[in-house]
Amino acid sequence: MKTSVHFILAESGNDFSEQLDNCFEQLQHITEELKKPSEIISLTFFVAAESRKEYIAYKEIAYSYVKKGFANLHPAVALVSQDPENGKSVALEVFIDHGHSNRVIYKEHESIPYVMIEHRNYKEVYVSGLTGAICGDIHENSNTALSLMEKILKAEKLDYSNIVRQWNYIEKITHISDSQQKYQHYQIFN
Repeated sequence: MKTSVHFILAESGNDFSEQLDNCFEQLQHITEELKKPSEIISLTFFVAAESRKEYIAYKEIAYSYVKKGFANLHPAVALVSQDPENGKSVALEVFIDHGHSNRVIYKEHESIPYVMIEHRNYKEVYVSGLTGAICGDIHENSNTALSLMEKILKAEKLDYSNIVRQWNYIEKITHISDSQQKYQHYQIFN
């Protein structure tokens, strides 16, 4: 497989929507410059959200852009509350497949879009944004996310032993929020 990863930092715009417009304009230029058949398989939005309310608002806006821009060819999508390096409200990480012999299939399981890439001897599955309730606790959210991942793996006739690479974004990773003040969010996740 020939996959490239592109990091897009908003270069202009006064608010989240304008900066998101700029990121998508840059993405359009990238895909035009490739001059070869390519498929966008994953989008990860990094946002500077000051609160859960703002995170939810950003998520709704970003997902509406994706639905409008990709229709039924919906890439895997995640929104991570992590400030972009340039002080803007949004940055975008994009995985693009350039494999001429690959078959890219856009799928959905329980309203979660994901992408499967078939190769001659194996397949790859790209899933993003598996989360629990935005207001849920780390333990519940971790269980929900892993349960969703397991369902998608089973739908593709795979299991956890087939996972080659996995990224976990954990809110306030070193924060201790349990009542006994013993465990960081990362420890609870594990």
